[in-house]
Amino acid sequence: MLTHAQVSGTVFEEFPVNGTTLNTYGVKDANELGIEGISVTITDASGNVTTQTTASDGTWSDPVTNFPVRVEFSWSSTPYYSSPYGVGSRTTVQFISVSSPNVNMGLYSAYDYHDTATPNYMIPLYLNGDGTGNGATDPALFLLGYNATGLNPDYGGTGDAPLSSAATIGQLGAVWGLAYDKNAKRVYISSLLKRHVGFSQGPSYIHVVDNSSTATYLGAFDLQGVIPTNSTTTIDLGVVCRSATCASSGTGIASDYELPADKGDPNIDLDAFSKIGKMSFGDIDMQPNTNKLWAVNLYQNALIRMDVSSKPINSTPTDVQQYILSTISGYPTSSTGELHPWALAFNNGKGYLGVTNDATSSGAKEDLLCYVLEFDPDNIENGFTTVLSFDPNFNRSVFLGAFYPWKDDWTVRYWTDFNENDITLTIGGAIAHYAQPILSDIDFDINGDMFLSIMDRFGHQTGAQNLWAVSQATELTSSEAKGDVRKACLTPTGYEIDGSGSCSPSGEFVQDMSGNGTQENGEGASAMFKGSNQLFAVSIDPNPNATGGQYYDSQGIMTYGLDDGSYNNWYALYRNASVQLFDKANGLGDIELLSDPAPLEIGNRVWEDTDGDGIQDPDELGIDGVTVHLYDGATLVGTTTTANGGQWYFNDSNVLNNELLPNTTYIIRIVSTDFSQRRNAYPNG
Repeated sequence: MLTHAQVSGTVFEEFPVNGTTLNTYGVKDANELGIEGISVTITDASGNVTTQTTASDGTWSDPVTNFPVRVEFSWSSTPYYSSPYGVGSRTTVQFISVSSPNVNMGLYSAYDYHDTATPNYMIPLYLNGDGTGNGATDPALFLLGYNATGLNPDYGGTGDAPLSSAATIGQLGAVWGLAYDKNAKRVYISSLLKRHVGFSQGPSYIHVVDNSSTATYLGAFDLQGVIPTNSTTTIDLGVVCRSATCASSGTGIASDYELPADKGDPNIDLDAFSKIGKMSFGDIDMQPNTNKLWAVNLYQNALIRMDVSSKPINSTPTDVQQYILSTISGYPTSSTGELHPWALAFNNGKGYLGVTNDATSSGAKEDLLCYVLEFDPDNIENGFTTVLSFDPNFNRSVFLGAFYPWKDDWTVRYWTDFNENDITLTIGGAIAHYAQPILSDIDFDINGDMFLSIMDRFGHQTGAQNLWAVSQATELTSSEAKGDVRKACLTPTGYEIDGSGSCSPSGEFVQDMSGNGTQENGEGASAMFKGSNQLFAVSIDPNPNATGGQYYDSQGIMTYGLDDGSYNNWYALYRNASVQLFDKANGLGDIELLSDPAPLEIGNRVWEDTDGDGIQDPDELGIDGVTVHLYDGATLVGTTTTANGGQWYFNDSNVLNNELLPNTTYIIRIVSTDFSQRRNAYPNG
């Protein structure tokens, strides 16, 4: 409540897009939350200084008896930026002449920014075989519209068609992780070991796609054998046997290991079965507001950080560093199984790593455990903090089985029936289930709650109408991946998984059901569109209302509302139960939303510095009509004139080529005639 002679306001996070329309900068919308802990310094005309700190809802107030005042907003630990274009909430320094309740400050996170209400997204698809034969030119990386719905018409549906394909099977091979560098407009895509699918070049390659206009495949760079700049331990992503030359160290039978060129030929791919989730890459992500690309090395259980400011194509990036996880303090240990990293995310200046205990030592599903570890990406040597650990079977549906300890030997054949009894698969063509958890993706909403995608490893160990992982196998089978999507609520004391405490106490929050109401349809990848109140999740049979088989054997995207976890939209990219595509066996990879970077702005105020101290005092007036030039080196790239109390700004609307460039040193110059006149009038200014 405003009292006499008081200034107050709210500091809040701007979401330029709320999912349907562009928000108004500087106006707090219903989907925009207050920011706690921002420092507000108020200096009055007499030089008296007071400091306030914003409350949990972002509000602040201060009694003032001597106007005008200067109000400054500052923060240190959170990577926020003031709203661009200096409108509405204005800048971090504001001059207030009378008592006011609306001294607000809108901040935004460059990582959460979207320039459109309907951003496109990319997602990779898999095709059986080594990628050199009749499937080499088939599409492997699709560009889709945010509102795409229904079944892709290429498979007999009446839904939306993909906007385009950005790469072919021959170019990409098996990949999973996607990371988008907004400033360079490049998508980085990491290789994946997936049974029945070949690499285009090898397990240690990261591919590059340009997204500046038409999405175009550029090439790939190799990290195998690179010596990190912070270590003498050579980077190793592992090896899988897929040729006759290496068969001698195994069964001695080349056909057990070789992948066919024909996308329609079943294969055994024996060596890959046990190595799924243990070599090549897991997730990758760009560290916000930097040129740093991070990747999870599954073979060495390590995090790789590389500088991609040089825009690498077909060559190693600069400053590649690797951090072996077990050498960093705070990394968990286990006597019941091996630990496997995969998920990677960044939020509010922190990094987050998802790790899974596979329970292989104990063989007991009760020992399965998923961890979310927090770290400082600029000082990872300071260690990990476990912010959440949970049993992936907690409150999980038992339909088609729980999660089980990882299995590397097909001869064990521990399939599960609907009653969760272990049975042996003996009928060719049957649907096999043996869900094995991998915490594979992490997303944060505007409240700080986490959404956790759990991949079913078995979906990458198997295929559709493909051969068993047994030497000289002739039996065919298909599998159905049974991943999961969970919510972890942020509380005053930490995180709690849905179904516990006050976090969706009745059970799982996200209603991840596929066709015919089948529960647990996640494939392990997700994306959050902050401000839209929606979560994207890659799913099998994504139409939950489908009955009678019309949309069965399909894979695509489910969009969930974050108010109650119900689905808002669905899109099926393909429907196919043949050996070529992967039916319900994790046939799609990671999903990445694409949008332009947050706009940059350079601006300040020209004022009459009457006391010559270089500080904008509350009672010192701004000067209008001064011409300000912006130079990039010796090149003039923008001109503006001060107005509205001496304010001036450069942004994409008034600079050369309509674009301010990041990581660029600009020079500000005042027109000499204006400077001379002001200098003569105010010799101490």
